[in-house]
Amino acid sequence: LTISNPLKFIFIGRYERRKGINEINEVIKIIDRANLKAEFHFVGPIPIKNRLKGGNVRIIYLGEIIDEKSKISIYDNCDVLLCPSYSEGMPNVILEAMSRGLIIIASDVGAVNLLVGNENGILIKNSDSENILTAIKKIILFNKKTLIKMKKASISKVEYSFVWEKVVNHNIKLISSLLNK
Repeated sequence: LTISNPLKFIFIGRYERRKGINEINEVIKIIDRANLKAEFHFVGPIPIKNRLKGGNVRIIYLGEIIDEKSKISIYDNCDVLLCPSYSEGMPNVILEAMSRGLIIIASDVGAVNLLVGNENGILIKNSDSENILTAIKKIILFNKKTLIKMKKASISKVEYSFVWEKVVNHNIKLISSLLNK
């Protein structure tokens, strides 16, 4: 696992109010004015009128990516997934990013707190831009050793709890115990 310099943050999703993309854009403007080093990638159908123009911060819009190999390559090229949604269930994008060793910044909605904790990311209370900015600043300030440890924790968490075989076996045991009652 590697750490980019500057750190590469990625948002993957459609342009929809509940995904927190407007808040990410506000944070990028603040980071740009503060001359903090970071790079932001966006995957998904982001309308041109809603795209930011980079100043000191590099911003890359990749559009919608359907090809699985391309998606894996994009994950592998980034360090931190941004998922500041106002509403989620158990987002596949977080599981996919964790499986590729990304650190996660996500809002505490739905089942996200089962996926994200201090060991592999930062769980924010709500999706306002101040919380997102605070989380990004914390990640930027972490040393390389801590960042690598967090990336490894994401992979371990997926391997330990969220591979299909373990999920299926857990559900079979749960259903069996309910049927036996």
